[in-house]
Amino acid sequence: MSRPLASVIVTSFNYAQYLAQAIDSALSQTWPAVEVILVDDGSTDASRSVIDRYAGRVHAIFKPNGGQASALNAGFAGSRGEVVLFVDSDDALLPHAVERVVSAMVDPAMAKVQWRATEIDEGGRSTGRCIPRHELSAGDLRDRVLAKGPYGYHWPPTSANAWSRRLLDRILPMPESEFQTCPDLYLAALAPLYGRVERVGEPLSLWRKHSLNQSWREDFVKRVQEGVERDDRTMRAVVEHAQRLGLHPQRDRWHAHAWWTQIRAAIADIVSVVPEGGSFILADQDVWASGPRIAGRRRVPFLERHGTARPSRSSRVSAMTASGFSWWVFRTSGTWITIKGWASGSAHTPERGSETTASPSSSSIDRHGGPDLAPAFSFIDRITARAICVRRGSPRAAAR
Repeated sequence: MSRPLASVIVTSFNYAQYLAQAIDSALSQTWPAVEVILVDDGSTDASRSVIDRYAGRVHAIFKPNGGQASALNAGFAGSRGEVVLFVDSDDALLPHAVERVVSAMVDPAMAKVQWRATEIDEGGRSTGRCIPRHELSAGDLRDRVLAKGPYGYHWPPTSANAWSRRLLDRILPMPESEFQTCPDLYLAALAPLYGRVERVGEPLSLWRKHSLNQSWREDFVKRVQEGVERDDRTMRAVVEHAQRLGLHPQRDRWHAHAWWTQIRAAIADIVSVVPEGGSFILADQDVWASGPRIAGRRRVPFLERHGTARPSRSSRVSAMTASGFSWWVFRTSGTWITIKGWASGSAHTPERGSETTASPSSSSIDRHGGPDLAPAFSFIDRITARAICVRRGSPRAAAR
């Protein structure tokens, strides 16, 4: 019986310092039938010298810079595999990744296989976390996408997916100008329309967190607007493909679940509460990757991340107060409410909004009331909200 060929397509732009690890990980797969394709998207650094070291072992494609979608399109056009993995050049695969996913992809009803990735730092050391932090979805997810749109199910970053060629033949090439970044959104949104999604319970790749992949050099509000436009383009693609299949998408409901649309709304909340030139603490586990300023407001770093640093509440508040903040903005998972003030000595229960799925009881908040803002650390894990804006020293609390 022949072994299905897998194509590992590494796409790269100016990541010479990480490129060798990505290529080596593709060449070191335990599955015997693997072709490795490297797409260089017009790099101007030392990437060419790195790629030349792999001559004869890697099929290299050099093209003018056109963005991530154009690199994926070029790599797929040059591939032959029945199973296709796209790997960002700052990430890497674990040695058994291809072998683990090929067996699941033999089922013709399978559109893709996905898994969580182990997070590593710039030097390649594990941070002890997995990306994404939530559990991934699996099964027949078509109805979720039709009901909630591109974000109707949980999916991982590009390098933690394997795609069937049957699927990619139907949805590629993807629009290149609209997906110069985040092409995984387009792929993940369309996959459930064409087949089932399988989930592997163990990490099969490495996802690198570093300063360059955060795009902090760009204006965050501009990046959010580009994300909103990309979400809208993806939604239109889902509608187009769904209608071809005779399906009935519920487009009018999708914006409530769209990632960048939610962030834009949260920024509007912040702007309405924190005055221009003001400062605030953003407690968002760094998922926004927003940089030091948001819409003319200075973002003060939150001292506790992922539960790894746990000083006393009073010391946390004292340290962050010394940094000059005026407002607290908390981002939690789920839907949205905004609290525009904080009572000195006690807190008040926010009003339940039409978008709110959960809110803390008054007893759970009042029990932790106090002028030093320690209550925020106590009840924030029990509230479902978009952005909670808390003003230091405010005499009242109000909700919108």
